[in-house]
Parts: sequence; structure tokens; C-alpha cells
Amino acid sequence: MEVARPVAFSVLIIAIILVPLFTLQGVEGKMFAPLALTMLIAMLVSLGVALIVARPCPTRSSSRHRSASSDSSAASIRAI
Repeated sequence: MEVARPVAFSVLIIAIILVPLFTLQGVEGKMFAPLALTMLIAMLVSLGVALIVARPCPTRSSSRHRSASSDSSAASIRAI
């Protein structure tokens, strides 16, 4: 949650940088507009994955690790 806002703003800044490529005309526009569109779509999808899919993953793995470490610490205390 702490990094969601900075990551979103960084993607927004890069998207704003790509906007002038859409204004090109002629051969340059035909070359760079698909590139800019592809980069924009890829960055928006990666932002969605980072904020929606990947966000719960560390929480799940840390809760498993925490329960496993608490069991092992309890076992080590019993051994003493």
C-alpha cells in the first residue's frame, strides 16, 4: 500500500512522456505510434498486476512463514 502511489505516479509520468509520439505524422507517426501504444498498454497492465495481483502475495507468504517460524520457536523453547 505504501508504494502504490509512487508507482502509479511514475507510470503516469512515463505515459505523459509518450503522448508526443502520438502527435507525429507521416512516416515517423507510422513508426513510433504503435511503439508508444504498445509501451503504454504494457505499462498499464504491469501497473494493474503490481497493484492488484502481486500485492496480496507477500502477505500470504509472510503469514505462512510467521506461523512456521512460531511453531519452530515453540519447539526450540520446549527443547530447552
